[in-house]
Amino acid sequence: MQMAEGRCGMQAVRTKRMRRSKAPIVLAGSRAARLPKAANTGSLPCYIGYAARLVPSKALPMQSIACFAAAFALMVVGPAAACDLRESYMARLGPADHFNSNGVRLTSAAAIIRQDRANYHQFAKRDAEDEGDRFFSSLENRAILERMLENGQSMPGVLAEIVNGTPLVEVQICRGGRGDFINVFVK
Repeated sequence: MQMAEGRCGMQAVRTKRMRRSKAPIVLAGSRAARLPKAANTGSLPCYIGYAARLVPSKALPMQSIACFAAAFALMVVGPAAACDLRESYMARLGPADHFNSNGVRLTSAAAIIRQDRANYHQFAKRDAEDEGDRFFSSLENRAILERMLENGQSMPGVLAEIVNGTPLVEVQICRGGRGDFINVFVK
């Protein structure tokens, strides 16, 4: 785990429940107080960063707003900055995309997105808003879509919206240090 050093003496903190999360988070006040007391200086404790690398900020009461502003910037800019975009496309995840070729209802967002790409490239079943892409025209690349989604980013509720509805989504296909991944956004 990387340790961060700065003028406020930052230290990395990790908890078992947070290990797998890739979304940027901020914990402040009573929630942060449950974490190790590394940043508790009597002021409002504030932790910002990705769950695997939470960084406590020894913020004075007047600096609490700056802590939240830094967390907001991390949430808005952080995931986008990490994406070396290969290509992106828009797709309506319609009713036909929610069932596999045998007529069985799909229950995961990754399976629905994968079926959407199979319907587009292999079966020519396209919704009016579906756009093409080169990456998922390959059967081999569609086969790794689940892993790519696990390694990417999506806002809370997006995956549930995909499973329970027929949203218009933007899929970003990104290149990263640990391999390719996808980010999914509902439009």
